[in-house]
Amino acid sequence: MAPLIYQLWTHYFPADTRLSVFRSEQHWAVFIEIICFRPGQNDSALEIWGYGNCLFDPALCWYDTPYTFCPAGSADGEDGYPDTPFDFCVVWNGEPLTFTPSPEEYAALGIVIDPSFQRHGDHVGGHILRFLCERLDHPFFTSEAELREMLKDAWREGETPCVADMARLWQTSQWRHPVITGLENDKERPRHLPYFQALARAIETGDVTDLERQDPATFNTDWRIWDAEERAEAAGLKAIRAAQEEAWQQLPPEMQEKMRGWSGPGVLLSVQTSETPKDREGDTP
Repeated sequence: MAPLIYQLWTHYFPADTRLSVFRSEQHWAVFIEIICFRPGQNDSALEIWGYGNCLFDPALCWYDTPYTFCPAGSADGEDGYPDTPFDFCVVWNGEPLTFTPSPEEYAALGIVIDPSFQRHGDHVGGHILRFLCERLDHPFFTSEAELREMLKDAWREGETPCVADMARLWQTSQWRHPVITGLENDKERPRHLPYFQALARAIETGDVTDLERQDPATFNTDWRIWDAEERAEAAGLKAIRAAQEEAWQQLPPEMQEKMRGWSGPGVLLSVQTSETPKDREGDTP
């Protein structure tokens, strides 16, 4: 299956993505790299998903850590985890790097810093990762030499790896990825999408013309698209809650008391305030 780039935010705070394709007349391999912040673990990760007809398993995944935060004792918080996205230190390639970006610097990179908008109480690490990806010009992707070494190590058992015969056919950070959130009703798969159909033809023929003709307006791997959607959803939920609270305040006190055990103002999502609620748990309005 395809990696769940478009996921519930409890799993991912995506910052960078890349797709690479290697091909020979007999073999092919596709790598999808995802640079993401994981709120549950409070860390950043590089996930590398590999697919191909030459791998010992048709779908593999590797993990790496692109950087770590500097040890405690710097301007950062406990254990080096920063308290703010405006003053932090990271260790990358063995070297400590300190940054003090302003809100304007974040905004110039398309990163909106809004203290009132947080995902599950933690947005600092995600903002920092996106800042580093943009500021350092996307430094956390795997080199081609490393991808080829991974391909060699994952080659089918009992066969001599033919990595040297495989040319890099295609590489991009923008494409149309299937929307898979892990929910039961999500049925979109790569084979259903024109982009992956064009990718399959390119792998078969070595001709990337169809890929080059794909409409960029359909691409969805830029995190800014997901960020805008989530902000719009959050704004909608905020408006709903405000309307619920307003309707709640207009109810007579005795009605509020009766409905309080039904989840308070939230029950107004399903109960029309212009009508008398039906009996619940033996209560009669």
